[in-house]
Amino acid sequence: MSTKAEQFASKIRYLQEYHNRVLHNIYPVPSGTDIANTLKYFSQTLLSVLRDAPSERGLQSRDAHLSDYPSLDYQGLYVTLVTLLDLVPLLQHGQHDLGQSIFYTTTCLLPFLSDDILSTLPYTMISTLATFPPFLHKDIIEYLSTSFLPMAILYHCQLLECLMKYKQEVWKDLLYVIAYGPSQVKPPAVQMLFHYWPNLKPPGAISEYRGLQYTAWNPIHCQHIECHNAINKPAVKMCIDPSLSVALGDKPPPLYLCEECSQRIAGDHSEWLIDVLLPQAEISAICQKKNCSSHVRRAVVTCFSAGCCGRHGNRPVRYCKRCHSNHHSNEVGAASETHLYQTSPPPINTRECGAEELVCAVEAVISLLKEAEFHAEQREHELNRRRQLGLSSSHHSLDNADFDNKDDDKHDQRLLSQFGIWFLVRKEVN
Repeated sequence: MSTKAEQFASKIRYLQEYHNRVLHNIYPVPSGTDIANTLKYFSQTLLSVLRDAPSERGLQSRDAHLSDYPSLDYQGLYVTLVTLLDLVPLLQHGQHDLGQSIFYTTTCLLPFLSDDILSTLPYTMISTLATFPPFLHKDIIEYLSTSFLPMAILYHCQLLECLMKYKQEVWKDLLYVIAYGPSQVKPPAVQMLFHYWPNLKPPGAISEYRGLQYTAWNPIHCQHIECHNAINKPAVKMCIDPSLSVALGDKPPPLYLCEECSQRIAGDHSEWLIDVLLPQAEISAICQKKNCSSHVRRAVVTCFSAGCCGRHGNRPVRYCKRCHSNHHSNEVGAASETHLYQTSPPPINTRECGAEELVCAVEAVISLLKEAEFHAEQREHELNRRRQLGLSSSHHSLDNADFDNKDDDKHDQRLLSQFGIWFLVRKEVN
């Protein structure tokens, strides 16, 4: 009888054979569903390993955790899963089954991977947005936001809010996308920049742009298998211990817990619980601190840390300049919580704006203004083409409305230049 390690290795070879058959069109070519069914073996095996692992391990190093598990070819499985990502866009049948199976199996594999692999995992998975069919994009974002990014601690509002919890000055990253990214990624970057930083928009300004419209993402519900009415209980804590996740949720980490369920285990396992923020239902333009006494209540900072969010329904909270200073200027001492907050882009005509920020802001504005210039060049090209064909302007008119409505996507692309003007105006006077 073969050992578990031999069975594990043998199943990996099955996956590699599937990969070879699809890639070289060797009969019989497996479908995505065939490969997904094989992946079920790995997810079930990995969960059983986590169930059998010691439950009382404390906050050991990652190497110590890995030494507690059986010696299976975890890295070989991960490398094979990455190669299977290339098959999803090639398959005629079962794309959705295979895509979801790869993501779920990778989630089950997270506790067994080294730090080096975990550090690159989010980049590997987010790259699938460029190759996977659109009907899988929602799954990609969900796994990135709820599993891959949180467990690794490292164009979607849910993903951006996840990033803003772990990284400051995300506005700078959006400006880089606008300044140097390809044309198809500029619209969502622009919309998210002006949505999460509403003070960039001039008072009373209205845009006709019809691109990405923000809808608050749905909160994650409690995943404790014994939670009563879990569908109505949003998660406020995330458990990252693999053994607890399997024991309490029958799933790989992280395990999301509501307030009631998290309090049940907090006494013995508080070191494994991490705060989870609810989605930002709206982005307030004014300070959200109760009893704010500032004369200028315009919100300029969004705090994503538990100390502030806990007083605001476990959601990110917006502060004016004065309240921000009062809450965050006394973060000293080893026991104090260092708050992570998102500031607003500095005015580009002051010393607050560094050389890097200045160059990036100017390039972003130029990039947006060129959208209108490109539209004008297209219109002139069309006029010249019609003249060469001998078409009279009376028979085939080409006024602005006719040309703009001819292609709604191009019309919206031209309207992106409006955001460049708004950004320039606001950052000159703010």
